[in-house]
Amino acid sequence: MKKKISIIILMILITIVSLTTIIKAAEVSVSLSPDKEKVEQAGEVKVSIVVNNFTRTGSQKAIEAKIGYDSEKIEYKGIEWKNGWTGSISTDGTGMAVSKSGELSAAETVAEITYVVKENAEKGNTTISAKEIITSSDADEVEASDVETTIEIIEAGENPEEPTEKELSSIEVTTLPIKTKYTAGEKFDKTGMKVTAKYSDGSSKEIEGYTYSPARELKTSDKEIKISYTEGSITKTAKVVITVASGVDNGNSNDKGTTSGNKIDKTTAGKEYPKTGAKTVVLPIFIIATLAMVSYVVYKRYKEI
Repeated sequence: MKKKISIIILMILITIVSLTTIIKAAEVSVSLSPDKEKVEQAGEVKVSIVVNNFTRTGSQKAIEAKIGYDSEKIEYKGIEWKNGWTGSISTDGTGMAVSKSGELSAAETVAEITYVVKENAEKGNTTISAKEIITSSDADEVEASDVETTIEIIEAGENPEEPTEKELSSIEVTTLPIKTKYTAGEKFDKTGMKVTAKYSDGSSKEIEGYTYSPARELKTSDKEIKISYTEGSITKTAKVVITVASGVDNGNSNDKGTTSGNKIDKTTAGKEYPKTGAKTVVLPIFIIATLAMVSYVVYKRYKEI
């Protein structure tokens, strides 16, 4: 019986550590934004790479990603770095590494990639993606989810009707996060929250690339969380009402990820940036090993008794 209890406790602790690692990875998101949804054969499209919620501390920010596209339909032409980001990309535009020193705004366009649709490209949808995304701040590295965007290839000279010009009108928190009551020292948890953007033409869509503040540890004086979303030059905000009670620090104040030194990785152009990798698993593995050893010792002691 005592052995079963020890095993159950160990499994619960392993689950908590694993969830902590997943939460860390959710702190950074990357999105792709094309300048048009339909492109004629032999036409040009520009796709912006935008980084959101880069809240981790550190002076040197870096991003690496593998860019994917259908080379039978479109061709990579070049890249333009934005907002002080500099980097390198492979000759075929599939391997990118970029960095920037200093703090970032809530959402920043990192680069704009230009593609040309081939003259004989088959009509229909084609996808551009960014995968194996790793972001780092000094030695602190975090994975971001894969993202993609779709454009429609149409026949040259088809001259489709221009879509109705629409602008972002407002955003709304359509589903509140699971947690709205906090103790001082905790950080806002957006789990379960859904945000919807509304447009001037009456359309709407659920969005992911929003930011929120404060992202720091909450204080008893904090009464709401401000949600911000930007499209083009337009930014709209919404809010989530919260309550923060006084209490003992719950241990989140030092949750800045794990570090194990600053590695260097040579990119396709020979430049050097902080190497990316799954460093967030180093601490959990150490904790799991320690807990397993403690559980075994406890079990042996109970068995002898």
